Amino acid sequence: MLVKFIIDGQQFEVDDQEELRIDSENIDKERVRFAVRKSWFATASAQYSVKKDELYHQLKVLKSMLFKEYKEKKGVDGKLPSDSTVENLVLADERYSKLLSEYFVIGDVAGKLSAIVDAFNDKKDMLLEISRDRRREMDLEVSGGTG
Repeated sequence: MLVKFIIDGQQFEVDDQEELRIDSENIDKERVRFAVRKSWFATASAQYSVKKDELYHQLKVLKSMLFKEYKEKKGVDGKLPSDSTVENLVLADERYSKLLSEYFVIGDVAGKLSAIVDAFNDKKDMLLEISRDRRREMDLEVSGGTG
């Protein structure tokens, strides 16, 4: 899956399958690469999670502010609007819908980055197993196969 995101103003586009591939011929390099890339993705995931949380709180504040604003406006008939009318006005408000849209986009990227970090954790065990197998093979070669 191709994931696009921005960190500190820089745009990134990564293919998770390419990131998670294991070159079993260069296993020591792969262990280092995996550790570096996993920590990079974990940092990106954390940044997006924080941004998602910030947007969530901004949404709550904006919703309550708009609710109060619309609740205090009298209709053409001179009556105050009902709570359900006010709720619909808030949801239709451009400021709220724009922030809500941003929240969903950020949440989607945060979820994808988190899934990549989880996949790195899953692949780590496979990488360790390949590394152990490779070392056993090298030990057998060095000892002349009498292991």
